[in-house]
Amino acid sequence: MNHRTYLEASKTFSSISESAGAARSFVIEILERWGLGRLSDDVALVATELTTNAIVHAAPSEFTMLLTFRNSVLRVSVFDCGPGLPVKQPRTSSSGGRGLGIVEFLADRWAVEESNHGKLVWAEFATSKRRP
Repeated sequence: MNHRTYLEASKTFSSISESAGAARSFVIEILERWGLGRLSDDVALVATELTTNAIVHAAPSEFTMLLTFRNSVLRVSVFDCGPGLPVKQPRTSSSGGRGLGIVEFLADRWAVEESNHGKLVWAEFATSKRRP
């Protein structure tokens, strides 16, 4: 795939527990379609963590997952309208709350962007640094 290629796919899900699996399947399907299936394990796990945060902490409505590929970088983003920002928990915390630690470990970069309408949590994977 040419490093100047720009690809984008998005899908909106209800904020219910079943959506985590549906979002994971969406990510795997898109990565296969784009010829990036070798990234599926890490990206799908990160997408599941971001999705779970949106389901648990977002307003009881919906969230949108956006995948983009540009300049050899794959970005997975989740937008929701829920209040507050996610916070990475210390490793010593009780059960749960370790999702952002997983995101930080697997992704090359990640961040949270706040807006008047909610928040966007994203993680990036530099495909040039990954195994073929």
